[in-house]
Amino acid sequence: MIRLRHAGIALALAVAPLTLSTGLAHAATTPLVVTQGSDYAVYDYDTKTLSVCDMESDGHWVYALYEKTSDSKALKLVDDNGSDAGCASVSGSVYRFRVCEDDMFGDSCSEWART
Repeated sequence: MIRLRHAGIALALAVAPLTLSTGLAHAATTPLVVTQGSDYAVYDYDTKTLSVCDMESDGHWVYALYEKTSDSKALKLVDDNGSDAGCASVSGSVYRFRVCEDDMFGDSCSEWART
């Protein structure tokens, strides 16, 4: 019985370092996504990348308007392959952005999202 108890303690001591962590874990930040219908734009905080994706096979171009600082002019990022696979992306810090669909009756856009 004593041998069994010692074996249990030894096993617990051997497993403890495997289950305990003394280092700090890096938690990834959840990307910020805005949508307009099924189309979307997403900003990835970890990679500082803005992407815009056309997900509708409707013949309407999709683009993201974005600003690099609070007082900058809006820049345009276009997903120019339509709803085919792949999205348009740009790297860098972004202050705010929104996704728009170029349709016949004036462009439909999401609300601005601040990063």
